This record gives sequence, C-alpha cells and structure tokens, in this order.
Amino acid sequence: MGIIYECGTDKYEIYREKFRRKRRRKSENDWSDLVNFIDVINNSSAEDFSDNLQEVFHVQNFLFFSALNNLFVNLDSYFGSGHNYYVYHRSDTDKFIHIPWDCNETFANFTWNMNPYQLMHLPIFWENPPNQPRPLITRIFDNEELRDLYLMDYQFILENEFREDILFPRIDELANLIRPAVYEDTLKMFSNELFEQNLEEDIQFMNGIIFGLKSFITARRNIIEDQLAGFNIEDRTEGLFINEFMAKNESVIADENGDYEDWVEIYNANDFSVNLEGLFLTDDAQTPDKWQFPNIEIPAGSFLLIWTDNDEEDGELHTNFKLSASGEYLAIYNRDAIIPVDSLTFGEQEEDISYGRFPDGSEQWEFFENPTPGNANSFTSFDSEFVHDNYFEISLFPNPVSEKCKFVFYSAKNEPNNANVSLKIYNAKGQLVQTLLEDEKIENNSLVWNRGNICSGVYFYQLKTDGISIVKKMILK
Repeated sequence: MGIIYECGTDKYEIYREKFRRKRRRKSENDWSDLVNFIDVINNSSAEDFSDNLQEVFHVQNFLFFSALNNLFVNLDSYFGSGHNYYVYHRSDTDKFIHIPWDCNETFANFTWNMNPYQLMHLPIFWENPPNQPRPLITRIFDNEELRDLYLMDYQFILENEFREDILFPRIDELANLIRPAVYEDTLKMFSNELFEQNLEEDIQFMNGIIFGLKSFITARRNIIEDQLAGFNIEDRTEGLFINEFMAKNESVIADENGDYEDWVEIYNANDFSVNLEGLFLTDDAQTPDKWQFPNIEIPAGSFLLIWTDNDEEDGELHTNFKLSASGEYLAIYNRDAIIPVDSLTFGEQEEDISYGRFPDGSEQWEFFENPTPGNANSFTSFDSEFVHDNYFEISLFPNPVSEKCKFVFYSAKNEPNNANVSLKIYNAKGQLVQTLLEDEKIENNSLVWNRGNICSGVYFYQLKTDGISIVKKMILK
C-alpha cells in the first residue's frame, strides 16, 4: 500500500495542478511526503545529496532504469519529454519509487528534435537542455558516488542483457507470435514487407528514419562500448557468501546486549579483504536495498556475524528486519541493489539449529545441530549420519572468474586430503579446454589457476578421485 503520484513550492494548490494522486490519504491536502521529496532533490547540499536522497527514494532502482532508458534512447520519459512515469510512496519502506510506463517510443522513435545520428550516438550522461531541466537526474550525474553506480548498471546491462545472442532470438520469437495478426490487419500504417524489413534494418519514413530492431541493437551496442571504454568502472563485489544463519535462536548465542536474536554469517572467500560499505542485506526480493552494511571489512577467509533482529538501535550490525522461521528469501546485493552477490530461498527452520554451507562457500547446504556462528563450518557440527569416509568436495572462488581463481578441496571431517586427484576444465560443448591436475596430490588442499587467454563464457570443471566424480559450472568474465 502507498500513495502514487503521476507526473514548485510548498503551496499545496500548485501540487494539485502539477500532479495527479492515484490513491487518497486520510487528508486530501496532505502532500507533505511529495513536498519533502522534491525539497530533498532541489535543496540538499552537494555533500549531503546522496545520503538524503537514499533516505526518501529507491535511487538504485531509478539508476538501473536510467541506464536502460538511455541505452534504448527512450526520450518520451522523465528524460526528454518528462512524461510516462509515476512516483509511488511505498508505505512498507517509507520511500518513493519511480515506476515507468508507456515505453512505446523506445529505439529512438521519440526524436526530441534530434537527427538519427544524434539519437544513435546519445551520450551515456545525456541531459535535457537547460530550458527543460530535470533536476533529479542532473544532480545524480553531478554526484560521483551515484555516477559510479549508474556506470556499473550500464556495464552490467551491456555485458549480460543488451546482446545480439540474447535479443535477436527474442525478437524473432515475438515476431513469429504476432506475425499472423499483423498480416491480417487491414488498417495498419505499414505494409507486411516493411514489417519484415524493419525487424532487421532501418527504413525511411517521411523525412526521417525508423531504426530496425536488430540494426539498432548492433549499432547502439558498438557506440556504447566505445563510450564506456572511457570510464574507470568499479568492479562488482564477488566472493561473499551467506554461509550460515539461524532464524530461531533461543539459546545458541547472545548478542552484545545479552539477547538471543536471529543471525546471519557472511563469509569472505576471497584472498583479500572486502569492505562491505554500501552493500545490502535483505529478506525481500522486492526491496533489495532493505538494510545497508556499514563501513566494515571482512578479512580474507574470515566471517562476519550480522544480527537480524529488526532493532538497528542495538548497534551497526543489527538489521531492520527479522528472519522468518517459516522460510523466506535472503540475499546480499551489490551497491547498485540490482544484482545479488549471493542469495537463497530457505524453508522452515527449527529452534537452535542453523542452516549453512559445507564446505564454507560451497553449493552444499546442511542443517547444523551444533552451529558455528563466526567460525568455519565443520562436519563435527552434523549428525554422524551425514559423515561419509569417502566424502570429497571442491569449491571455486571467485566465480565468475576474471583473471585468476582458487580451487579449494575438502575431504571427510575436514581432514587433509592424501588422495591423488584429476582436475579438468571443459567448455559448454564438452570439449576439454585444459588439464590442471592429472592423478596428482594436492598441496595445501588448494590450487590457484590463472585463466590466461581462455575466452569468456560458461565452462565446467571436473574433479575425479577415488571413484568420485564432481562436475560444477564456472563462468569466465
């Protein structure tokens, strides 16, 4: 529930003229939330702008939309015309959120008095001309912290979504879906031939151009790649795991105030420390920016305990939500609050029994009768029925892999592994790419691997030892 406004001063009459409210409050003249929101945008100091804005607005959501909007050159929106959006005051978070609608002028169909070249080469940080001010995006682009998040979103979309191998098949699929209706339409503005042509390439229309769907994607992608190359874009945080948690802590461990609260353990699997400032922890996929980590570091291979007790006044590591023992979603999000660093959906939990990964950071989850908050998970924490003498496991950190990664090997009861192992990497077609180990012993139960010139993509690594074969996926960025 909340209040939604469709697109001043502190005079409420002016707000009634400029905005249409879609849901009424208890008082028809209570526009104080919108007044405050606009005041934050216009009057916050440069130093306080980012913090003030994030207190009243889901800014990460807006930044991701802004990157998409610019990429698709949609100028019939807050950018350009200033149309086709709502601002919704969410009662659950007490923040406004931007909701776009009516996006039929994407692919540069709304020209805003620009020629085709200008539209296709629209700069990443394009802003309206001075006589058409858009203070929200202007102030965001003037803020280094928010600019960096915007660039992170832009790069992610370009690398993972705005790609010919993803979008071209989708265009073909949708064209096949609507083609019979298009051909049967006797009132359409264009011929069947132009419909087919415009899927692939640009067409002339009156004195202008209608960009083809596929030709636009190819050209715009190449242009944006060149633009992004001029920026130093922050890497996304990787190698952090929700490693263990307890949603019904009655007597296992007390917080600094002596209270037995729910807790979540974060594990840093990297070989370097990670500062968590700006990342988010949430139990709601619809609110990824629910609780923000403070300025705190996790050393390499170490653990951090977070109290999920819905009581932030108890300390900086106490969240504004509790875990549900009946089961729910749990995730760590990057600073852009769009892509999770790690996430899971868990089921019903029992009193004083934790749920965690074994080995630490691996894909295997088990219940711990003897929880280990803030420490490495061990088979000694499980019922004996879970322990098998021939147990063997392998984990990879980080994954996705940029330049190098570490394979970590685990055997039964965390004892040193003395067996010979083979470790090989295969591509998605099942072809052998590289042999890392061939019936060899492992030193220090780990192996560091440099990818060299192996191309980006999806690969699989296979471990073989003592009749055991384990195959897992890895991604090379």
